[in-house]
Amino acid sequence: MCGTRTSTFDTGVENEALIRFAIFLSLFILLSGAEFLWPRRPQRARAQRWGTNLALLALNTLMLRLSVVVVPALAALAATYAEGEGWGLLPALGIHGIAAAVVAFLVLD
Repeated sequence: MCGTRTSTFDTGVENEALIRFAIFLSLFILLSGAEFLWPRRPQRARAQRWGTNLALLALNTLMLRLSVVVVPALAALAATYAEGEGWGLLPALGIHGIAAAVVAFLVLD
């Protein structure tokens, strides 16, 4: 075969957000229908409860999207700060500069 073939896994990874949203929407419709047919709480509290739950959903989604950017940035800032303060094993052993970079690369790789 001359062409490249895309696996199901690759397609799923490319459409991850769409797949997640489709699963969420399907479950939301299913469970809201079940709550409507078989309520376990008073009907008047539904709007307030759903509003709170959807607000938490939006907040959690926002925090998840921000954590992809913020967490690595915080790790880089912490490393830069620690380097500036001279903290760490390699400075304590007297290894600095290029030698420290080579040792760190070899040990961590």
